Amino acid sequence: MKRIAFVQQKGGVGKTSLAIHGACTLASMGHKTLLVDMDPQGSILAWYEHATSLPEKLSASVCESAKDLDDLKGFSYVIIDTPGRLSAAVLPHCEAVVLPVAPSPLDVWAVADSVQLVKNHQAQRPALKAALMVNRMQPNTRLSREIFDVIKGYEMPMIQQPVRQRTAYATSLANGGFEKNEEMQVFAQNLINLSK
Repeated sequence: MKRIAFVQQKGGVGKTSLAIHGACTLASMGHKTLLVDMDPQGSILAWYEHATSLPEKLSASVCESAKDLDDLKGFSYVIIDTPGRLSAAVLPHCEAVVLPVAPSPLDVWAVADSVQLVKNHQAQRPALKAALMVNRMQPNTRLSREIFDVIKGYEMPMIQQPVRQRTAYATSLANGGFEKNEEMQVFAQNLINLSK
């Protein structure tokens, strides 16, 4: 079982949407997947309770303590949506972390604290895999291209294929589903590769 946490101390970078779409796509690919909501806002559980046409191999749960992640069994993948303040507590209980960053200067600067948090943990536990990824990228903009250069300065692996800014992602969640497209297939494959 591979536990993959979406970690970022700054809000508004799309952790929840990425977690939902990643988990749904993994389940659609045939992997028994648990989507864990650790955020007190409870957005995932609220979405899950109203969702329709979800993959058979997808389950969702709330987890109040990071230590409870160690008790989970029977899943190929556990995708964890964390609130910012819980990020550090989750790290010892997962095999991989994804640090989403939106393509804006403020978001890129804000991810520095999360990167350092993960690097500090990796110094004690080198087996923890981590990667930055650009979310909500607007293609063919100078800012988006420049952001990649800045992110490389953090000296952390990066998921090379960003997730683009698409209203379809928010619309699908609002309609109780998830977006099924090639970009999400690539994203899910990147999660698999990261957690190997």
